[in-house]
Amino acid sequence: MNAPWSDPAHDSGRLDGWGAWSDAVRALLAEAAAQPGALLMFDADYSQWPLGEKASVEALEQWALGGRHLHCTMLAADWGHVPRQHPRWLRWRTTWAHKLSCKVLPEDEASALQSLRPMLVLEGKLGISLLDAEHGTGLWSRLPSTLREWWQAGDVISQRSIDAMPVTTLGL
Repeated sequence: MNAPWSDPAHDSGRLDGWGAWSDAVRALLAEAAAQPGALLMFDADYSQWPLGEKASVEALEQWALGGRHLHCTMLAADWGHVPRQHPRWLRWRTTWAHKLSCKVLPEDEASALQSLRPMLVLEGKLGISLLDAEHGTGLWSRLPSTLREWWQAGDVISQRSIDAMPVTTLGL
């Protein structure tokens, strides 16, 4: 797949439809594997993301191996179906939990997530953001100002979030 941002003549553009969104997620994760950096992911439930696909998990594996201080923050409104929909990702997460924070907003802050569009940002390098959840249209950008804006908006909300979906369940 040829990522839309592989053309050096463009530093931003549109994603038209769910197929383009999924392709962009795959391509961005592949870029993160090749050029590791901090990742920030936001979505209500990740139902339209190809996180459980073999290529995505392999890219995340390479990303995780890319450096000691790498970290990924994922925020969702509901983590309930993620383990069932993305079992490969769940296995990957078990191994690399020290590099990944799965978060949720407390009930009194949940409205803040509604103001934040689904997005995936590789800090300082590349980002995608969904504009229309009904049709799967969005934007991609390499513009430093846009990436900084998306990162900061996500970071503000993630700072008010709490850990969710523990890797292991403790019991008696």
